[in-house]
Amino acid sequence: MHSCKISVVIPVYNMEKTVARAIKSFIMQKYENKELIVLDGGSTDKTLEEIEKYKEFIDFFVSKKDGGSSAAIASNMKHISGDYVAVLGADDWYEEGALEAMAEAWHAEQADVFYGDFNEHLPDGQVIKKSAAKVDLDMVYYQCPFNTNAAFVKHNLLNLYYTNYWIGHKDELDMASDHYLWLVLYHNHYKFSYILSQNPIVNFSMSGRSNMNTKKLCEQNRNVLDYVLPKDDASYARRAKICDLYCATRMLTYYSEEIEKGIFQSTLKKYIHGTEEYIIFGAGHMGQEAYKVLSMIDISPKYFVDNYTTTNSGCYKEIMIYSPEVLRDERNLTVILASVGYEDEMEKQLLDMNLSETIKIIRYTDICSGVLQSCQG
Repeated sequence: MHSCKISVVIPVYNMEKTVARAIKSFIMQKYENKELIVLDGGSTDKTLEEIEKYKEFIDFFVSKKDGGSSAAIASNMKHISGDYVAVLGADDWYEEGALEAMAEAWHAEQADVFYGDFNEHLPDGQVIKKSAAKVDLDMVYYQCPFNTNAAFVKHNLLNLYYTNYWIGHKDELDMASDHYLWLVLYHNHYKFSYILSQNPIVNFSMSGRSNMNTKKLCEQNRNVLDYVLPKDDASYARRAKICDLYCATRMLTYYSEEIEKGIFQSTLKKYIHGTEEYIIFGAGHMGQEAYKVLSMIDISPKYFVDNYTTTNSGCYKEIMIYSPEVLRDERNLTVILASVGYEDEMEKQLLDMNLSETIKIIRYTDICSGVLQSCQG
């Protein structure tokens, strides 16, 4: 039976403590039709020494200053020979059977892009299981709807992206290149398919990642929308508004760490009152951001509710995650809708449960927009 060749590319720069783990996670994959490409950006620590230990497993290696991961991949596409290409962060690592799961998905449905589940490893040691089974791919107009490290794309399409799209904006996309890739392919109607597997595809480390580049990332995500969608497109105004709201939620976290804490707290308290009981509707990334912001004024939600409770770990920061059905038994609660683009549907869901007399509904995007306007004003 014919099998697809999978190329795994690991771009790396000064990651001496984690690159070996990433490489070993590739080596342990039992799937045989594979190759490993390691692109070092001219590391000055002991990264090269670590890579040298596994040189017999590496099909192509280069070490030189490259201008970032995307530039390194673009300039070395000729050395990548797989039918599908995956990019693995040097501080991330595959689960056992990841490449086999991809190959099985390919045999069932030969899509252009495959994506799967991942484990998110927080700096405090907590691991959150993230499912991509019910991802709304249309969210790619505003952000990456799945983890790029858990994705596989056809070689010819990746080459097309770097040749025809990325090249025109390479100096503006050092942080949002993967977002641009997925949006280009989705907008041009290429086929995306979910990898149904028992285990997550990849472990994604949040250690070392911070909000210091949040503002820049938001600006680039917003620009990506303009690169792909003409302003005279019928959907542009709506999508641009949603994109701006999403950026506002990300920027709120950024401002919470960049401005004087007392000023931020007093501004936030205009929208959130400590005398009320809160729950957060949405336990994904947006809900976690809302939790973080609330904690700055010593407010902890009573619990989370989420329509996809089976896709979450059951709790976040020791706070339980339930189905929205539990709200039927509640009185005098304030429900924060932690989402962008789906607030109307979430609010309608609660009203259809006849909860209008027992709960108060507020939108996290309204909180973010209001606080940002006050802080920036």
